[in-house]
Amino acid sequence: MERVPGAELVRVAGIGHVPMFDDPDAVARLILDVTGAVDRSATPG
Repeated sequence: MERVPGAELVRVAGIGHVPMFDDPDAVARLILDVTGAVDRSATPG
């Protein structure tokens, strides 16, 4: 995305305007996937 360097737009099928209500498990998995990737890239070695 142009306004946030390094940002990625993720669209999740079947989830509407309030994703945490529509599919809390999918939202939690997505957050863990994204933050886990950042953690792994920041770990030396």
